[in-house]
Amino acid sequence: MKMIKLIMTLWLSMMVLTAMADNPQDKIPALSSALLHDTRNPVGGNPQGNVTMVEFFDYQCSHCREMANTVETLRAVNPNLRVVYKDWPFSGPNSVYAAKAGLAAAIQGKYEVFHDALMKASLPLTNNEVLAIAKSVGIDTARLQRDMANPAFDGVFKANEQLAKELQLVGTPAFIIAKTNGADKNSSFLVPGISSQGVLQGMITQASGF
Repeated sequence: MKMIKLIMTLWLSMMVLTAMADNPQDKIPALSSALLHDTRNPVGGNPQGNVTMVEFFDYQCSHCREMANTVETLRAVNPNLRVVYKDWPFSGPNSVYAAKAGLAAAIQGKYEVFHDALMKASLPLTNNEVLAIAKSVGIDTARLQRDMANPAFDGVFKANEQLAKELQLVGTPAFIIAKTNGADKNSSFLVPGISSQGVLQGMITQASGF
């Protein structure tokens, strides 16, 4: 009987350790450079902010659109919040086209206003609609289309997808909130899927305290 109890105790201990080792949130500090400071990804909010919120998104993801107003509000009410936008366009060619347009808009300094407008547009997000929205926010669409041909953009999407896999994400949206410089387990949070403004705000507040 004692042997059985010992075996059960050891087995439970191994299960707990395995669960802890597989906790994707614990991977954030080791991945912080790629998550928070990959210069290929557009940055919004306060670029000098002491707390960063990373969002993995797809322009045709309905849940991402559901979270769009929350993201805008969090930017507005947190002057020290830095936002990193990570395109993960897995919903087909229209998503890829919109994602490339977003990265090209960043070259003209129009990323965030364009991003917000795309998130509010009707679906499906056609190529023509993407260009019309770009024009409506003051983007040079001829230059935009030239810049969209940059082959490096595909590398950005692949890198973002790899990070998503390492964090065991299965879709968008997904949020990482962490201290901008020196993310650790106490100041790093992973939110896979939709969430409330209150929950995300609580994480931002907690991260800013470290």
